[in-house]
Amino acid sequence: MVFQPRVEEELHLHSTTYTIGEHPVAPHVPYGQEGRQGIVYQLISQKEAASRWKALKVFRHQYKDPKQVYLSEQIRDFATFPGLSVCERVILTPQQHGELLSKHRDLMYAVVMPWIEGPTWMDVILDKRVLSRADCLTLARSLAKVLSTMEQQGLAHCDLSGPNLILPGLIKDHIEDDFSYVELVDVEQLFGPGLERPDVLFAASPGYSLPQISQTGLWSKYADRFSGAILLAEIVGWYDETVREAAWGESYFNPEETPHSTKRYPLLLDSIRNYWGEEIASLLDRAWNSKELNECPTFGEWLLALMDVEEEGESGSQKQRITNKSMIQTTIPQVVIPLTDLETERMLAPEVLKAGENAQGDFANLPVIYKKMELAKQWEEQGEWERAIEIYRTVQKQLEPQHALAQDLWMIIAELETRIKSTQLLREEKAFQSTAAKRTEFQSNIGKKQLVIGMAVALFLVAVSGLMWVHERNKTQAVIAMQMEQHVEKEKQDKEARERLEKETWEQGKVTKKLQEVALQQEQQAKAKAEGDTKANAEQGKKEQTNEQQTQKIATIVKTEKNKKDLQVKEEAQRKTRAEKGTPTKISLHTQEKDKVGVQPKSSTSKPKQPTLIPRERAGKWGFVELDSVGATNIVIDYQYDYALAFSEGFAVVKQNGKFGYVNTSGQVVIPLNYDWASSFQNGKATVKKDGENVVINPQGIELHIE
Repeated sequence: MVFQPRVEEELHLHSTTYTIGEHPVAPHVPYGQEGRQGIVYQLISQKEAASRWKALKVFRHQYKDPKQVYLSEQIRDFATFPGLSVCERVILTPQQHGELLSKHRDLMYAVVMPWIEGPTWMDVILDKRVLSRADCLTLARSLAKVLSTMEQQGLAHCDLSGPNLILPGLIKDHIEDDFSYVELVDVEQLFGPGLERPDVLFAASPGYSLPQISQTGLWSKYADRFSGAILLAEIVGWYDETVREAAWGESYFNPEETPHSTKRYPLLLDSIRNYWGEEIASLLDRAWNSKELNECPTFGEWLLALMDVEEEGESGSQKQRITNKSMIQTTIPQVVIPLTDLETERMLAPEVLKAGENAQGDFANLPVIYKKMELAKQWEEQGEWERAIEIYRTVQKQLEPQHALAQDLWMIIAELETRIKSTQLLREEKAFQSTAAKRTEFQSNIGKKQLVIGMAVALFLVAVSGLMWVHERNKTQAVIAMQMEQHVEKEKQDKEARERLEKETWEQGKVTKKLQEVALQQEQQAKAKAEGDTKANAEQGKKEQTNEQQTQKIATIVKTEKNKKDLQVKEEAQRKTRAEKGTPTKISLHTQEKDKVGVQPKSSTSKPKQPTLIPRERAGKWGFVELDSVGATNIVIDYQYDYALAFSEGFAVVKQNGKFGYVNTSGQVVIPLNYDWASSFQNGKATVKKDGENVVINPQGIELHIE
């Protein structure tokens, strides 16, 4: 996780400026709480009250999930339920928080939610903190109410445990409306109607799960039945001192003994039966001996049983809070610079300072403890380990044995004693070696036999001391090596998981990009094809319309010529009839002679009848057809040209291989196809384009020079 904020560093979210909070007992260190999936930092608003502070949960790389955005939208309404305030959350996304994420890219898909102040149930167990009967009953009732409400809505937390249960009721001086004495956190695995199953399910928390599901994780509406029963039993049982002293560590039960404990479970069951009654004890026994989660009691049963318990004169408003136990499990940082009284006082949390004013508990002497710790650290760095141990033991006597710092001091003292012992063994080995050398030199004058005996004795002594020293050294080195190996292996696994996830993400992005490119290319091709088809259809329709118009025009011309010829034939027949009936007069003879003279030249100069040909296009090629009397078409000139115009004065313009020329009605090329462009003949002339210039030609293809 690369995100490393500084104390009082500003973050701007939704028109509000927040700063990173400072750890209560570690100056200049950001206040962060580490969990399975990441670290939760405290965000302090510059304008709002402490009750409106926020928590920023930054996930490790392998747990960043874009689906958190959808999940947060689905569970936002659950924030109104008691104990589920953290469901009021906002996910940092590039669309909504681009400016912030461009500066801190590791905040991608981080969660902003309410900051819940108070110790966790795990803190209470580790500190063996004393709780009154009223405290235990109030916390148990509140937890049963939260879990019963969730169960009625078909919801389940799916990872109930001590670290995920915060107890704000233990630090509140007064209770507001809708206040819950307990709050659940880490709701990323929440089960509910319409919620999707998480891609990664964590193994159930040790000490709060059945062995058959502890390693595989669980996600169902019954997931909280067993773990919730254990939490409720721990809370009510914590009133008994024998139960507190028998607690294993972070939880009351050792994870390996669940559910087959032969000591802790009978002790807890008897304590609950004695202090809280048979009904609550029977609920725990049903859950403990269940084979399946749905066989455990419902939380409604737990709530009814707890509501029937009498408080015996104690009420929630009369709770006496125990402040002489540390609520923060952070080891005091070791600094070589001595602290002033003012600096020491600034390092303490507000509740610690309040306890110190009354000179009660371990924290009354905390400034002195800090100074002694710094002095012992200086002696330790100078190699004066005995003096350092002496000071550490003095500090240790001022603390309760269960205090986190006292437990750390045990380990520090043990390590220093191991160093001292190893140094002494090394010195003894050197002394033995020196003594053996002197004895060898002295006994060399006595005799060979005594020399051999002396050397044997010396070697034996050296071997014994060496073996002792080697044994201790190997033991220490083995512990250190094992720790280093575990650390290296963990880093290696994290690195491999991170690299594997990054590789999969990169490959998936690459495939997605390629698919998008292919889809875009196909879309462009389809669009171009559609446009081409539309254009081709339009051109084809235009060509067909032009051909049809030309055909109609030619048909009209043919019909007109035919009518004209028929009329001429009829008039000629009538004229002949009149000539045959009467005797020709002088005038009529003159007229007949004139007509004869006029007709004979016409018949002698008339040209043979030419067929009427029409240009047609088929399959991209042009040819010429002839229409008969019934309108049928006969192909006269085959479809072989790229383009063709109608006949004019016995010639038609055709195009082939990019060049223009002329053909006659028989289909013969009378003027070669040598022109870049050509027009139809009009009045015995046509215009053509050759070598970039327009010229005029006659029907023989001879260029005419027109001035």
